[in-house]
Amino acid sequence: MSSIMLVPVLTGGTVSAPYSMIDSCHNVKRRHIMTYIAGILTPVPNENKEAYITSVRKAWPLFKDYGALQMVEAWGDYIPEGEHTDFKSAVALKDDETVCFSWIIWPDKETHDKCGASMQTDPRWQDMDMPFDGKRMMWGGFTPIVEEKA
Repeated sequence: MSSIMLVPVLTGGTVSAPYSMIDSCHNVKRRHIMTYIAGILTPVPNENKEAYITSVRKAWPLFKDYGALQMVEAWGDYIPEGEHTDFKSAVALKDDETVCFSWIIWPDKETHDKCGASMQTDPRWQDMDMPFDGKRMMWGGFTPIVEEKA
């Protein structure tokens, strides 16, 4: 059985991403780029579901223009209440709302950050509809530490 190891690529004598994958059984090197992930929780009024879908579909070409590789929008259908914290409390969810869990995959943090900065300067972002309370939306940037695919 083969095992796969992530091996840091040496650049200028320092260890950094991207990583190379080495199949230790077959000694085959495959390049695997570690990406950057933007994760988002959004409280969306149930009556605005279609408007939300329209809005995120309108946003995708802009994210893509700024280098996004993939965007996933997921409508919550099983959001249990936690003992200490949960998705509902994270966005102060109201009875007539649903939590949307979204992520955007970027090639790297620099590309993600350039897109974020463009939201203050590119007028196309100002044309976006927000059919939800943006003050309760939360997001963050994440550096993957493990990526697996079937």
